[in-house]
Parts: sequence; structure tokens; C-alpha cells
Amino acid sequence: MSQPFSTYAIDNTKLYAVIANTYCRRVVVQENYDSANPPTADLEQYNPDGSGPVLIPKGTPAVFSKGPYTPGTQVGSIETVSGSITVQQIESMEV
Repeated sequence: MSQPFSTYAIDNTKLYAVIANTYCRRVVVQENYDSANPPTADLEQYNPDGSGPVLIPKGTPAVFSKGPYTPGTQVGSIETVSGSITVQQIESMEV
């Protein structure tokens, strides 16, 4: 069974598809940071049809909430404005 939480690396060289891993209504993608390592990159968020981008300031999550989504559904795309980072993807049934 797929997990509602995952991490992966992204950068500004291409759009990264955000794919639902579970049945969910909301997918949140944010930089993987903590109190010792603050956020470093702004994100650009795109809709599934490629429209956008919407600028997401560093430390703010990109939220995709037009579900319900099924496993394997592309909910949108993201990339950094510059540089590379590791992001967390968190999926939930709560909107």
C-alpha cells in the first residue's frame, strides 16, 4: 500500500509532476526543512493542464486541493525558481 507521505528532490531545470500516491482530496508539497535548516527556495506551482505558474514563497506549501484524486493521478507540477531542494509531499482526505 502506498504511503501518504514522500520526499523527493526537485530543481529549476524542468517541471516535476506531482502524482498522488493514495486516494486523497488534498496534496501539499513543501520544502523539507526544520529549525536547523530553514527553507531556501521559492516554488512555482502549475495546474494539471500546465497553466500557471503561481509563485509560492519559500517556506510556504504548494497546495493542490481540487480532488478527489486516485493513485497515479497527476495533480499538478512544481519546480524551484532557482537551485535544488528536497520537498515533502503530504496527502490527506481533509481539505
